Amino acid sequence: MRPLLLITIMLLITACAASVALSQGLPLGVSLFIIGANQTEFDFDLDWNLASLQIIPNDTNVSRMLTPILGKYISVHYYNATDMADHWKVYNPSLPIWVTQDLTNLDEKKGFWIRINESVNLTVNGSQNSYNDIPIQPDWNMVGYPSLFKRNVTVALTSIWGNFSSVHMYNATDMADHWKVYNPALPDWVVQDLLWLVPKHGYWIRGNDTDTWRVE
Repeated sequence: MRPLLLITIMLLITACAASVALSQGLPLGVSLFIIGANQTEFDFDLDWNLASLQIIPNDTNVSRMLTPILGKYISVHYYNATDMADHWKVYNPSLPIWVTQDLTNLDEKKGFWIRINESVNLTVNGSQNSYNDIPIQPDWNMVGYPSLFKRNVTVALTSIWGNFSSVHMYNATDMADHWKVYNPALPDWVVQDLLWLVPKHGYWIRGNDTDTWRVE
């Protein structure tokens, strides 16, 4: 490809990205050049990680999805807010094949805990929707954030504003304070430590009532 043509194409892409940012109310510093937008690339840290997929995976089967890191993770856990008999679902690859595991699939709407033996990378392939609707139940919900964009928490949660009491994120790399929290009821002068929702992280949302969270 001729250099001048390549530069022209890059400038057009950059202009389009800036236009998307402005239409979404995003700061122009957010990365919008999306080569590989149909992949989620995880950098898992040692021990517990609260994660989610930013894409719709081609294969939701948890065993096959995690095959590239087999032997480097201990277990995967998901909290199902609608199963009152047994909220917690678990997949453990070390259990024998005859054991029935109750976490068989991971999709873009779920947040999940994964416990890692050693720092490891994982790539998951899939596709993108322009938006995803995630059901929110009263009390605790373990949810994904299927978006390519980092967004201010007040913007990201607009569709359920007034219908949640707090949002929580676990930062595996912050040894001094793993948990980050946003509480919309606190006054403006209180310094909150969860200001942005970031792709590939999972979140706990405490809902006040049944609702639908639209993630764009």
